[in-house]
Amino acid sequence: MSAPSETLPDLAGLDLAELRDRSDHPVLGAVLDGLIERPRTPGRAVAVYSDGADVTDNFGGPG
Repeated sequence: MSAPSETLPDLAGLDLAELRDRSDHPVLGAVLDGLIERPRTPGRAVAVYSDGADVTDNFGGPG
């Protein structure tokens, strides 16, 4: 596999609401709605993978 020839653009400042308003694609609109809502919902900021492999932290205890 070869290394990418160019870097990806930094989209951190992308206005998701503006993109949603300019698009008429229903699936993209639904995805953008979820992305816009997510950071404003305090309890949903962490991803949990309950079906992942057992992990041990750097101190030898359960992860």
